[in-house]
Amino acid sequence: ILSHEDLLEILARSALVVFPLKYGRGNRIHLLEAMAAGMAIVATGKGADGVPIVPARDFILADEEDDFTSAILKFLRSTEDRHHFGWNAKKLSESIYSLH
Repeated sequence: ILSHEDLLEILARSALVVFPLKYGRGNRIHLLEAMAAGMAIVATGKGADGVPIVPARDFILADEEDDFTSAILKFLRSTEDRHHFGWNAKKLSESIYSLH
């Protein structure tokens, strides 16, 4: 089991986070942690289900395999896009889940 500190270290070394869930229910806390860490996110609709995150603003929604691959490549090729989407996701998570 990863500690919170271990997870933050992994996220800090990552370019983006993917949630390719097709069926069932994922663990929404991981999506929220990625948002709070300011990560660029690619997710299926099922992967983002239950979290008030807005497609094309806070993450890239990709339900088809080709779209998922294209979104990952977009983020890997563009530091600017990763920072833009990551910043939006971080600000959203702060506005909704802040303790202040």
